[in-house]
Amino acid sequence: FIFTFACTVNGKNIKEECDVPIIEAKKGAGVDGHYIVQLNCRSNDCDTVAADLEKAGAKIRHLGSKKNIEASGFHVIHIQLASSKIKDAVFKSVKKSCKVNRIEQDQIATFAAAACTTQSNAGWCLAKVSRLNNQYSYVQNNCGAGSKIYVIDTGCNKTHPDLNGRVVEQQNFVTGEDKNDYNDYNGHGTATASNAGGIHYGTAKQAQLICLKALNKAGSGTYRFLTSMMILLAKNELFSDIIAAINWVAAKTDKGIVNLSLGGPYSLIVNTVVDMLFNSGHLPVVAAGNSNVDASTVSPASAPRAITVGASDSNNNMASFSNYGTSVDIVAPGVNCLAASAQGGSQFSGTSFAAPFTAGIAACIQSQNGWNSAADAPQ
Repeated sequence: FIFTFACTVNGKNIKEECDVPIIEAKKGAGVDGHYIVQLNCRSNDCDTVAADLEKAGAKIRHLGSKKNIEASGFHVIHIQLASSKIKDAVFKSVKKSCKVNRIEQDQIATFAAAACTTQSNAGWCLAKVSRLNNQYSYVQNNCGAGSKIYVIDTGCNKTHPDLNGRVVEQQNFVTGEDKNDYNDYNGHGTATASNAGGIHYGTAKQAQLICLKALNKAGSGTYRFLTSMMILLAKNELFSDIIAAINWVAAKTDKGIVNLSLGGPYSLIVNTVVDMLFNSGHLPVVAAGNSNVDASTVSPASAPRAITVGASDSNNNMASFSNYGTSVDIVAPGVNCLAASAQGGSQFSGTSFAAPFTAGIAACIQSQNGWNSAADAPQ
């Protein structure tokens, strides 16, 4: 598939050829078999190039919508090459093509920040958020510095070794409880807070945590926390405690990430309040739920402005219990994940833990990009 293009010079047909640079990443930095191809052509011509690449054996993915590509004039595609034989055939097909500007091996992206260190005892869940393979390490940096994560849950034990020094404020919104009692008598809130910003188990290791108690020691105050890590609406409880906590956050001028590892039956009011939270400048991150049903049937997972998180296992498969559907925006590790517990650290499963991993990553992005309104956050 050598590309040649005919043109006329002084009445004679000649073939136009270009020498396309093919850049391999430094040893250890590249992703085997994955390349980024920058095209030098109009939309219709680019379709022809992509088709020829596929004929040569490449798996194609366009990086951007056709509308955006045409507007920017910057057309890039990702190709996956399954073998060295296919790689040789594909590179041969484009090496002299004037419709291809440049080819670079795909690489792992990192924050443009302080030098990174690697946590070697991270466990698979934390490791998976920074790489695709199963290497049990987590690439960290100054992740989350200057960002705040509001955790609406059963409260948190701020003296737990994984949270020590991270919790900067606490509130209690549980009806009938002492408003000065911030202790987590259940453990769920401490675990989720640790996955968001804990020293050992968190993604945003430099973020500040604000623990808001809206669920009681049974995991209800609005919800009941079951041993299977399923959170359901309790018969004798209300959504009002959670709504009160959300309203409190919405009034805060320090815009941050709000983790909601909780859920119940569909409620338009709850969804509206969560959407209001987004409109106030905060970014709500919500657990999809653990009932293996369409997340559009539960709240606040079905709130349109929330980032709704499903759970995956170590093989990148959707967890059997995870809710699903168009309301789910992203999937994160949520099976046998390490988190803070009364025993120091324990394994937990549920979208309750996929959500705070995601909230922590959002805090890391905020600390790097400096946005002060959810509407300005990178999509």
